[in-house]
Amino acid sequence: MDYSDLKGKVVLIAGASGNIGSEAAEAFASKRVQLVLVGRSEEKLKQTLLRCQNAGAKDGDVITISCDVTNQAEVDSMIEKTVKTFGGIDVLVNSVGIVRPGKFLETKSQDYDDVFRINVFGPFSVVKAAACHLIKRRGSIVNVSSFTGIRPSYAYFAYALAEAALDQLTKALALELGPQGVRVNSVNPAVIRGSDFWIREGAPLADRKGEYATIQEGLKQFYPMGRLVEVNDVAGAIVFLASDNASFVTGALMPIDGGKTLTSKAARDDAPTAKK
Repeated sequence: MDYSDLKGKVVLIAGASGNIGSEAAEAFASKRVQLVLVGRSEEKLKQTLLRCQNAGAKDGDVITISCDVTNQAEVDSMIEKTVKTFGGIDVLVNSVGIVRPGKFLETKSQDYDDVFRINVFGPFSVVKAAACHLIKRRGSIVNVSSFTGIRPSYAYFAYALAEAALDQLTKALALELGPQGVRVNSVNPAVIRGSDFWIREGAPLADRKGEYATIQEGLKQFYPMGRLVEVNDVAGAIVFLASDNASFVTGALMPIDGGKTLTSKAARDDAPTAKK
């Protein structure tokens, strides 16, 4: 597939310090874009920067910005620095999010607040600040959601609601920004092989770290294609949706799940995707 249209475009990745964001950054770097890597961890942003350089990014074509996407002032400053450095924005990737596991009766109000503030308001805040620049260049937005937005996972009540809200944000933005030439889509990955996201976020698997690999192996039976998601599966879909290969695709929620959302099989250890 030809991705030459991406060469020289300005790609901003919010959440570039995370699992999916870092992989997407490397994939874009190989297409010779200009990259803005945004995240909360400066150390992890440096690691992503190194990956991009190893993938072929030239000096001056990649910058890193530490930013809390729930802080509108920081977001506005980040967008201003991006435009001042590269002149505009062609592609925005929102790959931010946290998990607060728990069933409905166990979920506290603070859990809802935390998840919605980062997973929904965060992307909204970044799009709000970047929209005028994306309109000028008839750009593209890709939100990283989760298959739980399409089909909820057991004991991830607040997270499922937040990801469904993010999916609705994607579709509403596509409807409103489409006439101005901006496409808006999302990728909705299922469980990513090898990710320690569930453990770090205190999910149910945290009590069984020694069984982690065994549990992931067991989850394969719930996927029609017989394996879990690889992080490069997600990055490839993000690059595709951002490119002219998807020039007439907008408002789409793309499951990256090997058919997981099509099956009636369910697992209580089934957990959401890893953005961070």
